[in-house]
Parts: sequence; C-alpha cells; structure tokens
Amino acid sequence: MTTSRSRTLIIGGGYIGSMLARVLDGAGHDITVVSRSGRRSGGVGKWHAADIRRPEALEGLEGSFDTAVFCAAPADSSDESYSALYVQGLETTCRFLRERSDRLKRIVFTSSTSVYADSDGDSVDERSAAEPTTFSGKRMLEAESVVHESGLPFTVVRFAGIYGPGRDFLLRKLRERSPFSRQSLARISNRIYRDDCVAVVKFLLEAENAAELYLGVDNEPARLDEICQWLVREWNLPEPILSADDEGSGRGNKRCINSALSAAGYKFLAPTFREGFSEMLKAERDLREGKSTLIPSIS
Repeated sequence: MTTSRSRTLIIGGGYIGSMLARVLDGAGHDITVVSRSGRRSGGVGKWHAADIRRPEALEGLEGSFDTAVFCAAPADSSDESYSALYVQGLETTCRFLRERSDRLKRIVFTSSTSVYADSDGDSVDERSAAEPTTFSGKRMLEAESVVHESGLPFTVVRFAGIYGPGRDFLLRKLRERSPFSRQSLARISNRIYRDDCVAVVKFLLEAENAAELYLGVDNEPARLDEICQWLVREWNLPEPILSADDEGSGRGNKRCINSALSAAGYKFLAPTFREGFSEMLKAERDLREGKSTLIPSIS
C-alpha cells in the first residue's frame, strides 16, 4: 500500500526556507513554499508568490496541510517591517491554517533569542523570563503570542545567530580587517550552523511529542575573541584589529543553553563553532576546486 506524502507549508523561501524545502522533499514531504518572489529554488515543491503581510495572501493555495513552518525574513531591519511580517503575517498564516487545515499536526515558528534581555553573561533557557529591550525582540515575542493564542498545535524555536555558506559575516570582517571593539570581543556569542537550523525544524515537525518552546543554539556559547582566535589559527586569517572606541558594542552578552532540545533527542551536526566553521572551510575549498556544494540561494 502506498503511503501518502505529508503536505507541508513553508512560509519564507530564503536562506533557511529554500534548503528546508529540499530536505523535507527528500524526506517524503509534499512541499508548498510561499515567498515574496515566488521564485523556485532548488527545483522542488510548489512555489507561490505572495506578500504574507496581506490578509488575502494565501487565498490561492489549494488543499489542507499536515505541517507548517513560518521562517520568513523581513525586507529590512525596521520596527514596521518586523511588525508587518512577524505579527500580521503570522496572524494571516494561522487564520488560514485554522480555516483550511483541520488535520494540522504542528506549525513551527522560527523565533529568536533576541526575546531575552542582555544578562551580563548569565545563562538563559526556556524557563528564563523573556524581557526584550530591542524592537526586534519585542516584535518576535509578540509574534510568539500570536502562535500561542492561535488554537493551533505549535512549537516555537528561538534560534541564535545562524551562520554557514553564504552567511559568513564574521569571516568577512576578519578578512576585510574591519575593526572590533574590545567589548564586542569579550561578549559571549551564541550561534547555530545552517544545517542544524534546518535539521532542528525537520526534527520538530516530525516529532511525536515536541514541546511548545526550544532554544535553537549549539552546545557551546563562546566569547567572540575565542572564536576569532580559532579562525585565525585554522583558517590562516589576520588577527582582529581593535577599533578606537567601544561605544554601543556590549549588546547580546548572554549564554543560551540548549538542554531542552538535547533532552528531546536531537543530535547536533555541528555541536560547536569549530565543526560548523570547518564545514564552511570545506565548502569554500570545494567551490574553488569546482566541486558541487549545497549553498541555498537567498531570496
């Protein structure tokens, strides 16, 4: 007897959404991706062009869905863009799923660790108070409330900084000799490798008893200067240079703990920054040598 493919709706076809579509398609999901451009990336699934900020954005979609992921990214870093996408867009998505997907098993919303205030290097986890001080953190927390109040089965994943091929800000900063402040080098950095970000979402979509909240970070929060020094040694990069002042450079100093995700049974592909950046180095070498490498397009 043939088993029907699980229908999955992905809102956002960018850095994470495009790779997630390929991974889920390979795992037997029937994929529909909604993005602003509707441009197909990777040749899998059905792609639908829509501005999710509009209430009628999903009216053209047919059928119902078993699972859904909201991983869209705003057009710019403004309060208005964050509110329109993460609050209004998520309301549109949840309303559509309530009306059209009575068989929905779970929606996964990719939130951010920005919902936590800076904590002077203290540890935070799912039990810690979410008291954001930035507009982005406040809008993400508001969006989480939309999911909580939707009446849908859901899981929220608060991801830290996502890095990988095509998202290499720290490497470029070292290579281009852009200055670092002393405060920024001393702060604790939390991150997750691209492939783990995608794999975590897949893991939670397919889990039987996922919790409502997880932190999506790797196993080792680390000071930025430690990461830079490792990159200097392993990648033969220039030493970081210091800026003349430290103004505005001490934000984001908290230690995010992934114990709930690990306890749920997820095994990290890149448990620390060392494995993640090593994979990026291999991908760069493969690209230089003309070998194929999986780098998602960013739309």
